[in-house]
Amino acid sequence: MKLIVPLKDIFLAYDPVQADNFSALGQSGTWGGSGGVSENQRLQNSLKYTNSWALPSLPFEGAKATATGIYQWGNAINLDYGNSYGLSAGLESNKFGVQVAYYSATDAISATTSSTAGDIAYRAYNTQAGLIALRFNPVPELKISGGWEQFTRSAASDAALQNSSSTNHPSAYGSLWGYSVGAGAAGFTPGDTQEFNVLFLGAGYDFSAQFPKLTGLKLQAGYYDFISETPSTTHAISTAKQNSGRIGTWSAVLDYQINKRFDVYAAATNSHFTGPYYSGYDTNQTVIGTGVRFKF
Repeated sequence: MKLIVPLKDIFLAYDPVQADNFSALGQSGTWGGSGGVSENQRLQNSLKYTNSWALPSLPFEGAKATATGIYQWGNAINLDYGNSYGLSAGLESNKFGVQVAYYSATDAISATTSSTAGDIAYRAYNTQAGLIALRFNPVPELKISGGWEQFTRSAASDAALQNSSSTNHPSAYGSLWGYSVGAGAAGFTPGDTQEFNVLFLGAGYDFSAQFPKLTGLKLQAGYYDFISETPSTTHAISTAKQNSGRIGTWSAVLDYQINKRFDVYAAATNSHFTGPYYSGYDTNQTVIGTGVRFKF
C-alpha cells in the first residue's frame, strides 16, 4: 500500500479545478504534490499519521485544527538509498481554511526517457518543498481557493545516484520496474540546484443553491502559474534547461450530475509556454473535451 504525501492531500482539497485531466496540478505529479519528483506523490515503505481536533472555543462554525506527518524508509525503488518525510498543519472551518506543509526527500528517483529503445532512464534528486494554501467560502455554494508551492531540486546524497559522466546516467540501478536502465538521463552533480514556483487561484460554484432547477450543475475555473528558475550551475543538464521558463495555464470545467452515478461535462484548458527552458515547445496549447462518466 502506498500512502499519499501531505502536499498531495492539500492539493486534493484546495485545487480549484477538481478534475485531473483539466487541472494543471492533477496533470503533473511534479507540480501537484510530490515536492518535485512525480514518483513521490505516493510512498511505499512508509508510515503516516493524520488527525484533527475540534476547536469549539473559536468563533468559527466547524472550526478544527489538522495535522499530518509521514516518513518513508528508502525511495520509490527500494530501501537501499534515501528517505523522505513530510509535515502539514492547518485550520479549517465552514467559511475558510488554511494549510501549510513541508516535504523533504533524499535520493528520490524520477523516471524519464532513455535514448536506448526498450529501456528506461532516470534521474535522482534531493528535494525540498513548502506549500501554503488558502480557501474562502463567502457563501456555501461558492469556494475560492489558491496557494503557493516552492520546491528545489539538488544532487542526490549518495554518490552512486549522482550523474556519471562516463555513462550519462546514474549507475546504482540495473533495472527499474522491470525495464533495463539505458542512457539518456544525466542527473545533477554536487552543487547543482534548481528552484521552481507554482501559484494557483480559482473558484468553484454550485448552481443548485440559488437555482433549484439547475441542481447538479457546477462550474470550476482556475489559473496556474509554473515558474522554472535558472539553475545554479549548468554542467549536468541540457542546454535548454540551463535557463528559466514559465507555463501559464487557464482551465475551466462545467459538470452536470444527472444522478449519483452519471454525469456529463465540458472542459477546456489553455497553456502558454515562455522562456528558453521550453525551447522547442508549441508555445500555445489548447485542449477541449466533453464526456459522460459512469461511477460504479
